[in-house]
Amino acid sequence: MSDDLSSHNSTARDTFGLSFNPKDTEAEYSTIMDAADGITDIAVRTLGRSTDLKDDFDKLAMDYTHVIGAQIRNQGDGNEGMWRQASYAVNYCAGETRSWAAEVKDFKKKRNNLIKEWGDAVKAAVDKVQSDSPGSHSLLMGGVFDKKEYKLAKKELSGKLEELNDRASNDWKKFKQKAEDYGDNLKEGPTPENVKRLVDAGHIGWSAYNIKGRGEPLPLKPKDAAKLARTLDKYLGPDGKEPDQAYQNALLTLQIVGGYNSVVYDNPIHKVQASSYLERFYSELDEKDGGLLRYLKKGIEDSSLNNEEKAQLAGALGEGLLTLSSEDHGGGWSRLPESMQRVAEGPALSGEPPKPYHHIAWKQDLDGLAYLLESTDGRAVPGSSFSTTMTSTLGRVLNEANSDASSGPDGVIPELTPRSLDGPAKTILGFTLENEDANYAILATPDPGKGEPGHGHYHRDDIIKGLFGHNWSDDGRTVSKLINWIPENADSQVSWKRDHAGEAAYGLIEALADKEVAEALRNVDNSIKGEDKTAFTEQNNELAGNLTKIYIAYIDDFTLEVESGDKAGYVEVPEDERSEGFPLHTPGEKAMFIPESSQNNFLRFLVTNDKLAPTVLAATEAEEQRIFEKYLTGEGRITATADSAASLRGVVDGAMLDEYIDEGREKKEAKKAAAKNWETAYAIVGGTASAAAGAAHPAAGAGVAILTELGKEPFKELVEDKLKEGEEEPDDDEINSMILGSDSDIQRHVMLQGTQILVNNGALSMETLDNAGLLVDQGGKPYLPAHAHEWGAGRSGKIDVLRDDVIDNIPSKDLNGLPEDIKKAIVDYKKAYQEQYDNPLVEKTIDDDKED
Repeated sequence: MSDDLSSHNSTARDTFGLSFNPKDTEAEYSTIMDAADGITDIAVRTLGRSTDLKDDFDKLAMDYTHVIGAQIRNQGDGNEGMWRQASYAVNYCAGETRSWAAEVKDFKKKRNNLIKEWGDAVKAAVDKVQSDSPGSHSLLMGGVFDKKEYKLAKKELSGKLEELNDRASNDWKKFKQKAEDYGDNLKEGPTPENVKRLVDAGHIGWSAYNIKGRGEPLPLKPKDAAKLARTLDKYLGPDGKEPDQAYQNALLTLQIVGGYNSVVYDNPIHKVQASSYLERFYSELDEKDGGLLRYLKKGIEDSSLNNEEKAQLAGALGEGLLTLSSEDHGGGWSRLPESMQRVAEGPALSGEPPKPYHHIAWKQDLDGLAYLLESTDGRAVPGSSFSTTMTSTLGRVLNEANSDASSGPDGVIPELTPRSLDGPAKTILGFTLENEDANYAILATPDPGKGEPGHGHYHRDDIIKGLFGHNWSDDGRTVSKLINWIPENADSQVSWKRDHAGEAAYGLIEALADKEVAEALRNVDNSIKGEDKTAFTEQNNELAGNLTKIYIAYIDDFTLEVESGDKAGYVEVPEDERSEGFPLHTPGEKAMFIPESSQNNFLRFLVTNDKLAPTVLAATEAEEQRIFEKYLTGEGRITATADSAASLRGVVDGAMLDEYIDEGREKKEAKKAAAKNWETAYAIVGGTASAAAGAAHPAAGAGVAILTELGKEPFKELVEDKLKEGEEEPDDDEINSMILGSDSDIQRHVMLQGTQILVNNGALSMETLDNAGLLVDQGGKPYLPAHAHEWGAGRSGKIDVLRDDVIDNIPSKDLNGLPEDIKKAIVDYKKAYQEQYDNPLVEKTIDDDKED
């Protein structure tokens, strides 16, 4: 470029007497970069490693614990830290040197651009004045010039020269300042600000992180992502390379950028960079035949990697995809590779518009995705849009696979049988169902995800039929994640979480009440377990248990009645005269108003499971105690409380009767089954009450305490024990007693509930009851029975003693705010309960036992 400047100046001087002489530096970019490379050699050697490491040292992430050479590691942690600090400082000098080289290169580029502009201006000026006109005079160049044009051209060139001189002067001043800054930066050393500046500018790559680890700034450039994809691709397939250090470095880079809990995502700027990096990385891989899901599964399986290495690579690739799908990580649906969007949207099913995406290809992609995800550590939660779409598609496909249509001659899809779908679907749902926002979207609205990217032909009923109607090999543990967050959030202090849980719970109960859904879920194929068709809650115990937790969490709302004209749903409790009839609810708060038919359908699915039915009934008994306590403590009117308790029991008994008769049992057999369930339930309540009230929520009352205990785990060991104890067939007397077949049975029922409340409030002591012979003993642990039948044949006499000799003689000072005439209060409540309770199990009879 110096020769060009001389040539331009020669022409300008000879023609116009002008010249341009911008200042230059003797510094050379290549020389400085060679020096930077030499400094990097020193940084690498300072760590005790060969300079062979240098090529990847700054380009790729390396294992922090392995970057130090063995001879230094063996000297102890203290020395290792000093060596790292020394290498870090030297590496910083290399980065600053590269930064200075870039400034030199930039300065020279600007100077060369100015010289080119000068040359162009000189040529234009000469061309402008050169002419064949007569009367002109010759100059040294021997050309012919027009005097007027000459003066104008010289003036314009002089103006351009002034402009160029100003720009050259400014560039020189800035260059000198950069030189001073360079010196100051070297003096300051590797401060966090200086290192970040160099990383952001690209003068330091991964080396800062490689030396010091977590907390160091990271270089994330999307253009490097494609290179990373091509690097890892070299190790895939039967002809892939053996894993070496370059492979390990590339893998670690992916783990850092794609890790769901990576430090990268703590920084908003890095988050944007990382998501762009992942998008470019997976886009590169998705260009392979069939897309990345099929390609990666086969490529990893056929590679020379050992089993541990295969799982490690698959896990890193799978976690990166989930991270890219997460809106919280800067990703989302639009950033996912096409094959991920395609597998989430699924193939066309019966009655849907055709797609070019065949179900066989979809199943292969599903298997590929499951292969990648099953090797992750399980901590990544995919984004809402992807989770909603993927979960919905799996529900739809399972519904088709489980339906009779899919087994007909025209609908056979061998690749989409329930058995073939169980494994991959379970793996993928294990991740997508961790996204509570997606679960809420699926349950709370009939058309989940409508308007969302990737939304297809989804309907909540089909999704639930597919997910719940599949006979899961893990007993429904994985699919339970769709609902297990609901009881956990039912009493959340965060209002939107509480509302989401309530809306989802109502949507679930509403869906299960749909005639078509209920019919399908009561006739689920059980061929995998070698049994006939049964209700889904009999096959998937884990799922049934979580449904029971929802009942326990919202049992208050099952006492609410939906009258004609009322708006059903999760809505505000009305602020009118009706609110007095809701002893468990406050006007203005939100609750589920569930039509009785929907309550019946939901409860039928629970009580059909023999192991869960007693828990449902025990929870109902505990809720009755809680409502009764509201009346005795003055928090509810007698009619409202008795009506709430009696209607709740009536709904539960009605669900049992309907379910057992629909199963083909005679009414007598249905009554016997209900009686056995109540017998077990009473034993559970009796065995749980004293421990629960003493440990869980004593101030809240026995009912709350028992509900809390039952809600922790519906399949408690206590339940199993009581089921074993209740294996003997009950006689007719016991059956009628258990199902409250007479007014006397109701009297005993209410009297024992009232007594438990008195014990819980401190008005009665267990010692007093023991002295009166009213406790029963089991395994050396005396307790107050929850049902009078546990007293045996003399139960009527026991009730007389309890009512007339014990309760009637409680000193007023011990009542702790309860009604002074506590006996009358309990008897009055019994009468109100008796009037309200419409027992669906039996025709009510009046016996000759002593009343009141």
